[in-house]
Amino acid sequence: VGGITDIEFLAQYLVLNYSHEKPKLTRWCDNVRIYETLIAQGVMEEDQAMQLIRAYTAMRNEIHHRNLLNLDADVVEDKFVAEREWVKQAWNQWFA
Repeated sequence: VGGITDIEFLAQYLVLNYSHEKPKLTRWCDNVRIYETLIAQGVMEEDQAMQLIRAYTAMRNEIHHRNLLNLDADVVEDKFVAEREWVKQAWNQWFA
């Protein structure tokens, strides 16, 4: 737990879990706008959503950079330590 796939999964899970009560959650398919909508609809606290957005965009940018250099997408363990912790905390909250 703690990578980009976990951030994407959490966004999709929350859309599926709450969209019957808050149909505006189904408007966007990209993760950043999903998290912004989760804030606007009162599903997720702004601090947590913004941390996940920052983690997601940082990881995505690194993966894109590595792809442009013809490197694999695997990032060393000591990179994104704080971001991975934010993701773990979110998972513990939403899936505990």
